[in-house]
Amino acid sequence: MKLHVLSGLCLIMTQTGQAQELFLANFEQQSVYNSLYYDLDDPNSPHSLVNNPDEPLLNFSGQGNNLGYSAFYVPYDDPSTGLSDGDHVGITDDTGITGAWSEGNQGYVLSDIDGNFILNFSEIQLNQSTETTVSCSLFIRESTYEGDGTQNASNSDRIAIYVVDPSNGSKIDLINTEGHDIDDLDIEGRWLRLTAQITGFERAKLVVEARNNASNEAFYIDDIRFEGQLNITDIKNKQSAVVPNPIDQNFSLIRRPSALKEIYIQNIFGRIVWRGDIHQNSWSVPHLNSGLYFLNIADRDLTWTQKIIKK
Repeated sequence: MKLHVLSGLCLIMTQTGQAQELFLANFEQQSVYNSLYYDLDDPNSPHSLVNNPDEPLLNFSGQGNNLGYSAFYVPYDDPSTGLSDGDHVGITDDTGITGAWSEGNQGYVLSDIDGNFILNFSEIQLNQSTETTVSCSLFIRESTYEGDGTQNASNSDRIAIYVVDPSNGSKIDLINTEGHDIDDLDIEGRWLRLTAQITGFERAKLVVEARNNASNEAFYIDDIRFEGQLNITDIKNKQSAVVPNPIDQNFSLIRRPSALKEIYIQNIFGRIVWRGDIHQNSWSVPHLNSGLYFLNIADRDLTWTQKIIKK
């Protein structure tokens, strides 16, 4: 059953203290190209959308705790021109419609798609956080939207933003206008802050699905955040702590375990990106990009984790 989140949209605050920012996508890292985007692939077939030279950027590989994202196009059941005719999609700093961005100076726009635009964000690991929420800012341009979004057709506009847990298929909608005419929902012409509680998700992937077919129909996305309480072992009660932290190139351990069994680093997506030689007293990690990581330390009896920052 779909959860339609169309009213009472507000930020959920944790009850155990100030939420910490775990992951974000604010679209501020990318260059802006004030031009139209032209899809050079066949608009009759589903396909990935690529970044074209000197055109608005649609994809980002991610860096640190900044989420990456990738764009995909799916035609109507009766295919139209798609994005082959040049449209306003991707990273932009234009505030002519919104007046300002929800956060920062840039965001992501989806307009005149003539098909379906699917934006997939990086899958992330959440097993080290509690009281976890995901939030996103959405601005829907005031226009005359058609249909109720139930048909994959040009007269059936729709916007859906949801988060899924790939480990078990759980899904929660932040917003899903399917089954409604967007014009009837009183959600146009202002920034909406959409939020969902996802405590219990082991992994998470945010997805945006948009369908519209006119240049005056546009959805603007900004300020995506995953927040929660980091469930990091209290290092004060353990034998070791990382110095320095943030790390530049090298680090060592205060009170290094005499029976060090394992030491390794995971990135924010849960992947192991470095393993250390347990016979050393200090280690070098110049290959790691700047950002948030988790250092795992194990001795004979216990494994614990410390949040670290790479400069």
